[in-house]
Amino acid sequence: MRLIFLLPIFFFAFLFLPIKLYKLYNDTCINKDFLSWDGDLRAIKTIELINHLRNFDLVSYIISILDAPTWPTFRNFIESIFLFSTNSISIESIPIFTMITGILVLVLIAYVCLKLETSFITKFLILLSSYFSIYISKEFLIYSFSAMLEIQGAFFFLLSIYFLHQFYSEEYKSVPNLKWKLFLSVFLLFQTKYPYGYLFVFSLLIFHLIHYFSDTLFFALRYLIYLFYSPKKNYRLFGLSILFLAMLFLPSSFLKGKVSTYLKYFIFILLILDFTIYLIRQKAELINLKYDRILILFQFIILPILFFVAIHPDRFGSSSGTIAHVQSEGNLVGVEVTKDLAYYSLFVNSLMDATHIIYLILLISAIFLGYKNYKNKKEIHFSYLGSFLILLSIFILTFLTGNHQSRHIYHFIPAVFLVGLFSFDMIRIEKLKLFFLLLLSIFFGFKIYDFYKISSPNLCFSGKENYIYELPRKVYDLVKEKNLLEDGSIILNAINPIHLNKADTELVLEKLAFEKKIKIDFDTKRLRYYQDKKHKKILFIWDSCDGFHNGTLGNYFNYLSNHFQIEKSYSSSLHSEIIVLKEGIGKIELVKDPNSELIRMNLDPHRCLQIHTYKMNHD
Repeated sequence: MRLIFLLPIFFFAFLFLPIKLYKLYNDTCINKDFLSWDGDLRAIKTIELINHLRNFDLVSYIISILDAPTWPTFRNFIESIFLFSTNSISIESIPIFTMITGILVLVLIAYVCLKLETSFITKFLILLSSYFSIYISKEFLIYSFSAMLEIQGAFFFLLSIYFLHQFYSEEYKSVPNLKWKLFLSVFLLFQTKYPYGYLFVFSLLIFHLIHYFSDTLFFALRYLIYLFYSPKKNYRLFGLSILFLAMLFLPSSFLKGKVSTYLKYFIFILLILDFTIYLIRQKAELINLKYDRILILFQFIILPILFFVAIHPDRFGSSSGTIAHVQSEGNLVGVEVTKDLAYYSLFVNSLMDATHIIYLILLISAIFLGYKNYKNKKEIHFSYLGSFLILLSIFILTFLTGNHQSRHIYHFIPAVFLVGLFSFDMIRIEKLKLFFLLLLSIFFGFKIYDFYKISSPNLCFSGKENYIYELPRKVYDLVKEKNLLEDGSIILNAINPIHLNKADTELVLEKLAFEKKIKIDFDTKRLRYYQDKKHKKILFIWDSCDGFHNGTLGNYFNYLSNHFQIEKSYSSSLHSEIIVLKEGIGKIELVKDPNSELIRMNLDPHRCLQIHTYKMNHD
């Protein structure tokens, strides 16, 4: 009967505000046909997967999903399933998947709030304040209609904390399918963005070590004794020793390129293989020794992630770099890190607006209240667990990573709201607790009427100015009008790597190729296979106003010169250079297509668009 009182909240959260937000997005965001940077590149991956489905090439489809060294493809998999029957990719439809995930976050907040044990009035006020906070959070709003992954990460992060809270309760063995719930929530958090998973697991291991120190220590010592007890019989240990010695004593000339990474990769494979065999052989005895929790931790959370990393050597290479925190860039690509106060306070400052500062105080308070509660009753409160993992993650991001961007903590935001508000549940004076919660709900309720917070500045991820995307729109129109794309075309995108529209340009050409049902390739490594008869045309696109060899385009010619013998001559009739590439006995001549004129367009005094097409004559 009490649930009837929650109906106004659900109506407000799931009907009124989402419709208002979508109307604002639809009316004010004029660049809905672009996703910007990472969103564009992920959309290209989705198009690739849809092409595999459209051609009934399930082998390539599966390989494309598993072959994801840097970005996981879970989002692309979902999009490809829902969009594979379309003949034209609607870029505007892709942010809808984020909006749906945002609604799922709201459902999850309600579910967790109602499931946690506390008084009904406390649940009511926490739920009300959580929803108000969501809708005045510019971080949540600006990503709600984008192709970015922060809101997807928010869903699985909050879900993982909720199941972990059950895992650390005294009754965890009686929770149905808890091990599989933990596996799915954390593994799908990892499949949202690999760093999300690494950060979560690293923080969780520290939390577990602090609260179960003796158990963790003896478990580790027992494994080490097992590992070294009979080295003559342990061939994996012998293999590890050989690889370690190779890493230490091989001359640096032998460790060039990826050799060093592959040696580390094989060490990694042997380590997780040995540890897995140990868990399988010793499982019964470990359970008898009351190591149930740490067994679940490894079997259902840590090892699945490690095995997925082990599938692909390049994923291990990129992941090991992430784990080692070797990022060298700051907030802007190519900008050297300056480790000043702004650098170290960036993530904290991201939580320091009028709304989030309240939650930052609540999270810190929950640590002290929760630890006191743990020492007295050996209970791990939901708010204590969540606050610990969130604040520890922010600490790790601040001091152990070089790539500082505010969005790296945006997937915490919904959990911050719910975890922070539940810290009041640890206050034993009921009237005081309810007073503070009522005060907060009134405060957030007034702020919800500040419509600026849910207006276009915080909804249009791709900006509100039409001119921003002039370059890719012109590329699309010109290439389509002059029919420059052919099946098997190679696109050399020589637009400056830090140019806002570099990825946008690739997206519009992939979209055009999808509509024409042809295959194009942006991979410059394909230049090594010019003898492949399928490749008939090269399309050069660059934004330099300089000569043909100047600017960023020169990088491609440097690449060519490293792999081919290049002969160059000038054709007065075509007013362009003819480039002849020789490799072995074969010769491939790139000749300017006389039917395709040079397209040069001044966009502004400092920016040009030039497109050259070349036919390839295979000898």
